Amino acid sequence: MCFFLLLSILLVSSEGSECPRAYIDGGQGSCYFVSHDEVTWTEAMISCQILEGYLVEIETQAEFDNIRSLLLNRTSQASVWVALSDKRQDKIWEWATSHTIYDPQAAEFDMWSPGEPDHYSKDGTEDCALLDYFHGDGKSHDFQLADVQCSREELYVCEHKKLTQAVVVG
Repeated sequence: MCFFLLLSILLVSSEGSECPRAYIDGGQGSCYFVSHDEVTWTEAMISCQILEGYLVEIETQAEFDNIRSLLLNRTSQASVWVALSDKRQDKIWEWATSHTIYDPQAAEFDMWSPGEPDHYSKDGTEDCALLDYFHGDGKSHDFQLADVQCSREELYVCEHKKLTQAVVVG
């Protein structure tokens, strides 16, 4: 006779969510944590690892739309770090955890703000990407990608795949 035992997972919140504590359900199989502190891109990567996740990697148009909606519905809008950079090879934008290259034509959706990436800094070191929230100077970016210097301090979004409960058959 087989017995099925559902094991509880340490990180599951008390409400029965499939997301770790502090993360919110973002649909599409992912959970998200939006920070309240501003840090550099590298510090954001480390902070997400401490939270047992990773700096968000946007894989589909649906995920992009979900994250933008999540950010637009916050009481305060501010730019947020994502895991995209061209630190390893200039002008080749790569997701930091999966090492997948982001090419808007191949991805069939474009997250870049118009005119981005532009490497606009004086020394051309805009090697990290964020979802930019900016209104001014005749421009409007509602959480579209922009390249900026990695040393800027910004909010960040961590991602964690939804937890699954283990089933033990015995």
